Amino acid sequence: MEKASLHCLVTDTIGEPLPGVTLLLKNKSKSNAVPLTQVTNAKGKSTFVGLSFNEYELTVSMSGFQTVERMIRIQVGETNITENIVMNTERYED
Repeated sequence: MEKASLHCLVTDTIGEPLPGVTLLLKNKSKSNAVPLTQVTNAKGKSTFVGLSFNEYELTVSMSGFQTVERMIRIQVGETNITENIVMNTERYED
């Protein structure tokens, strides 16, 4: 059975790559599925491999930045998916 890979690039609002960002990928079709976790490298990149064709919830988080959540649908025939994620800095109220 064919599997897919999800390639993520995480940057800030001016396009600089963000290393050390945590990415959590949860298979939405399996309620008991253990989420997959990756951390971006020095170039802001991370890859999830061996993914089934399903719907996933991607949560991207890092201290000092607003958490980003996305729904990713991997359909039959898609084997390499690229997701570009831009993270905004957190706003602190005084």
